Amino acid sequence: MFKVVIADDEYMIKKSLAVMIESSPFNFKIVGEADDGSRALDLVKEFKADLLVTDIRMPVMDGLELIEMLHKESKQTEVIVVSGFGEFEYAQKALRLGAIDYLLKPVKVELVLKALKRVNEKLQTKDDVNGKIRNAPDPLTNLSPKIIQAVKFINENFNNENVSLQLISDYVELSPAYFSRTFKEETGSSFVQYLTKMRMEKAKILLGNPYFKSYEVADAVGYIDYSHFSKAFKKYNEISPNEYRRKVIH
Repeated sequence: MFKVVIADDEYMIKKSLAVMIESSPFNFKIVGEADDGSRALDLVKEFKADLLVTDIRMPVMDGLELIEMLHKESKQTEVIVVSGFGEFEYAQKALRLGAIDYLLKPVKVELVLKALKRVNEKLQTKDDVNGKIRNAPDPLTNLSPKIIQAVKFINENFNNENVSLQLISDYVELSPAYFSRTFKEETGSSFVQYLTKMRMEKAKILLGNPYFKSYEVADAVGYIDYSHFSKAFKKYNEISPNEYRRKVIH
């Protein structure tokens, strides 16, 4: 069973979420409930929770600070945000901090189930990888230290619009030309291909949530220009963002 902590200062919201989560077919168990972010952080660490479901506005420590603190210590816990605030700035920051989804109250059961399914698939994949780790080499073990450093940086910052070849090269202290050539030789993908894949896969997840407008999805995955995002998405997926959205939502 995957362990879940719920953080919300509204009693009935916590209870309704608990029912939805534990009655879902996705192998989740509630191990703790908290009224504020500070207590939630303690519970996540105490139980080594696989999933945190949190509100934004809470006493002591709000949900955004909670996610930030959690991911400074460990990126192993997945996060779903459930909030009564529809301002995109909240959603944007939550997603940039690593939340897998952002759902508006009152929550719809079908959207909760979609989010839980994505988390379950991600956690199952982690388990499969961990179970095979002794029999299969870690894909990063064949990479040089500088490229490992670069890959980890990209994975954690792909949604920053300022990520560029020059920025990564400076970060790993290599010339752009040498870094670009070495990255391609060791990973099999160019820097641009790798970054685009990270952004497009996250965009597909967000487009499945009807709360987000397409231009907001673009911004959340690092594209400040929607037309650039739309062209990149269609090139990668052979379908436009809006066509993809209609396909997965309806």
